[in-house]
Amino acid sequence: MPETFRGGGSVGPSRYLGYRATWPLSSLTVDFDAITFKIFPLTYRLERQQIKYLVEDKMFAFSYLRIIHTKSGYPKSIIFSPMRFSSLRDSLHQYNYKVQTKEDVKDTDDSNVKYSNVISVISLIAAIAGILAAIYAGIISKR
Repeated sequence: MPETFRGGGSVGPSRYLGYRATWPLSSLTVDFDAITFKIFPLTYRLERQQIKYLVEDKMFAFSYLRIIHTKSGYPKSIIFSPMRFSSLRDSLHQYNYKVQTKEDVKDTDDSNVKYSNVISVISLIAAIAGILAAIYAGIISKR
């Protein structure tokens, strides 16, 4: 039976850029044949053979899971940060997924994968709209 974890997450061209959601708006479901990552309102299903590495990484004192995959059309960076990483790690091991540290991962050549840039475009449009809204609000407040 699949196991689902709630947490925060992000998708996009890198771990710093893209679409982010905080707890509880993203989830990761672990099953024997696939891992499904949901970040409201998007869903990404990665079959076991499309997952190249599952990498445990840390930012400050918090651990997160970076999924390195080979599925064309999906964002390059898929990151999930559960409330309790140890529970996620244990579940991944139970389903026979290998979680590695970033020091263990040597081959990250992904030049053959055509990643999606839709999230990047949406983020850029949202940023421009935000800047225009701030300018407009500044103009209105001076009247």
